[in-house]
Amino acid sequence: MTKVSQHLKNTGYQISCTWPKACRVQWGAGGIVFSRSGNYRTAFFEAFPNDGAGGFIRGEGETIEAAEQSAFSQWKKQAQCDAQGGHAWSRTRRLKDGKTRTYSNGGCFCTKCGAFKTVMKPIVKLGEWRKPFSADQLASVAGGMTHPYRDDEDARRYARQLELRASLAGVDLPDWRQYRFPEQEAEFEELCLTKAAEYYATQTQLDTNKDGILAGLATEWGLADIKRRAEELGLIEPEEQV
Repeated sequence: MTKVSQHLKNTGYQISCTWPKACRVQWGAGGIVFSRSGNYRTAFFEAFPNDGAGGFIRGEGETIEAAEQSAFSQWKKQAQCDAQGGHAWSRTRRLKDGKTRTYSNGGCFCTKCGAFKTVMKPIVKLGEWRKPFSADQLASVAGGMTHPYRDDEDARRYARQLELRASLAGVDLPDWRQYRFPEQEAEFEELCLTKAAEYYATQTQLDTNKDGILAGLATEWGLADIKRRAEELGLIEPEEQV
């Protein structure tokens, strides 16, 4: 059976496509998308297949069902590419404006079908451990990424590295060992968001260097949630609306 993120099982939406068993899915009716051409809200459907297609697929649409159909068509294209000779992975992605962007974090794109997946090992930069705790790392903490419950070995390794970096920076992390079961996932993520907000309120400056536009947009989104939680907790003053 396709794995549905635990906190979405009682939302009333039922998946309509025949996703592979080795796949986790999640969705939302009004996600915020940060874009350099303008931010917007949209229904979205995200899939994390583990069957030869890409590792991450996102569909958008006016409704969750439309977003799922979009994601499913991408999955079929990527699965077909894998079946017909396999993907051609590259660290370099060609953008719509003709420019290219090369990723060093292990994420790769198929030059034939556009699938995205963590395939290669990260390019290790000398002295990386000396860098200050960054905004994108704090956003990852807020999303519960220090929990090593994921099936992917690289994801578990990243979770451990993030846990160590965050602890060294002084983030008061919740102990993931107390949230071992899938039904505790949402509770763990909420606590991580609160802890990230508490840390954010003590900082005067965060390193905002990001590896690519995808990481950049995810960081902006994560920081917006962190800032909102810090305001709700009374840790920082809300900004005046212009």
